Amino acid sequence: MINILKAEFFKLKKNKSVLICAVIGIIYMVLSIALFLTLNSTLGGLDIPDKETVMSILPGCEGSNALLFFANDLMIFLILISIVFCSFYAADHKPGLVKNSLTAGYGRLRVYFAKLFMVLFVSVLVYVTVTGVYIAAYSIAGGWGGAGAGEFAKFWGLGLLQFLATAALVFMFSVLTKSTGATVGITIGLSFLFSLLGSLDALSALSGGGAFFTVLDEISRLFSGAQISYAAGLGLSGWRLYESVIVGGATLVLAAAVGAVVFSLRDQK
Repeated sequence: MINILKAEFFKLKKNKSVLICAVIGIIYMVLSIALFLTLNSTLGGLDIPDKETVMSILPGCEGSNALLFFANDLMIFLILISIVFCSFYAADHKPGLVKNSLTAGYGRLRVYFAKLFMVLFVSVLVYVTVTGVYIAAYSIAGGWGGAGAGEFAKFWGLGLLQFLATAALVFMFSVLTKSTGATVGITIGLSFLFSLLGSLDALSALSGGGAFFTVLDEISRLFSGAQISYAAGLGLSGWRLYESVIVGGATLVLAAAVGAVVFSLRDQK
């Protein structure tokens, strides 16, 4: 397993798509933070009667909602990391690198879980880096707000679980399709779906609630990508908190299991 992981780390370090996606992600973060700080400074200096309402339109203007910044930008980061994830399987499949690994004497599950480990490693790295930068930006803008460090850390960890589950799901599609283009296309579709489902609370509030939005809201809670938005709001409590943990854990395990079964049974040519 160690040798396989070393090979995956070497490939990660040498992969040009990783560097390109990292540069795009950094540029996007810098522009997003610059826009946020500019709007925050501009609105903060204006004499607006209902300033609190106006400020609440900006995601995470309150320090207690800092994770919303990451949740709102989930789409762009999912698309970028999906390209990187494909290099661990879809991009390896065409030139026969997967077959070479198997013929070298490594078991199928070892090869698969080595690639899955790298996917989760990259996901943790992206999540920790991006949320750390965004939280720093919020601290500069106005502090932590009403959330204590312990409460914030709890939901930060829950967001990490949901992000890992979503990443495992994306990697599963890479294994199923064996295509970078198809995987990125599915990820874009999922990203739009998660963005839509994550906004159901706001739509429900604006419409005065109702059975239709209640049903959609319950459906949205079955997806880890949408649960990231719920966790980012720091408002989950009671059984909703346990529900979120179960959804994240179940999605992660199920995606990993499906990918392992497909990889084990497929004729690797």
